[in-house]
Amino acid sequence: MEQAIWVGYGLLVGVCWVLGARAFLAARRSRSPIDWALAAVTVFAGGFGCPLTFVPSLLPLEPAQKAHVLAAGIGGLGLASIALYLALWRFFRPRSVIAALICSAGTFAIAWSLLAEVVTAGFAWGRDRRWLALGGIACWLPYAWGALELLVESRRDLSAASPREDERSQRTYRLYSLALGAVALVYPFGLVSAYRHPGGPHPRAVVAAVAATGFAAATAAAIGFYWGSRRSRASRARSPASPSEARSSARST
Repeated sequence: MEQAIWVGYGLLVGVCWVLGARAFLAARRSRSPIDWALAAVTVFAGGFGCPLTFVPSLLPLEPAQKAHVLAAGIGGLGLASIALYLALWRFFRPRSVIAALICSAGTFAIAWSLLAEVVTAGFAWGRDRRWLALGGIACWLPYAWGALELLVESRRDLSAASPREDERSQRTYRLYSLALGAVALVYPFGLVSAYRHPGGPHPRAVVAAVAATGFAAATAAAIGFYWGSRRSRASRARSPASPSEARSSARST
C-alpha cells in the first residue's frame, strides 16, 4: 500500500507542476483571476503543499526536519487558499462587501495561525489544536465556496453570454467545480486526523485517500483547462478580423 501511495503522490505532483506552469503562462496573457488561481492552487497546494504535509507520515524524519517539512507544506496550502479567496472575490463577487470581508477574514486567519505556529515552534513540539483548527477551516472554506460558485456559473444560460462566459465554457467550469468539490470533501478528513494527532503521523487510509482524491481533482482541472484553451483558440480563429486587420488585408490585395 505504501508503494501505491508514493505513486499517487508522484502523479499528483507531476500533473500539478505541468498544469501550474501552463496556467501561469495562460494567466500572463489573459490576466484572468481564474487562471492565476488555477496556477497558484495547483503549484502551491498540489505541487508541494499537500505532499509535504503528508511526508512525515511516510518517512521517519528528525524533529527539526519534520518541523521544516510541515511548515513548508502548510505554508503552501495557505498560499493556495489565499489565492483562491482573492480570485473568487475579484472574479465572481467584485462588488460584494460580504465577499470582501470573507476574503479578508480568511486570509488573516491563515496568515495569523501560520505565524503563531512558527513563533511558538508548534510545528516542532506538537501543534496547538486551536491554531490548527483556525488555519485548517480557513484553508478549506474557499474550496467549498469555489465549487459552488463554479457550479452556478456552469449552469447559466449561455444565450445571453457575457464576455466572461465566452472565455470559459460550461464544461470547463463544471470540471473546475468538480475539482474544487473533491478537495473540499477530502480536506476535512486530513484536518480531523491532524486535530486528533497533532504533530503525529496520519493513518495510512487518510494519506491514501488524500493522494487519490488530489490526483483525481488535478486531472479534472487539467482536462477543463486544456479543453477551455482549445475552445478559446477556436473562438479566436472564428472571430472576424479587426478593422485594422481588414484594412491591411485590403491593401495587400
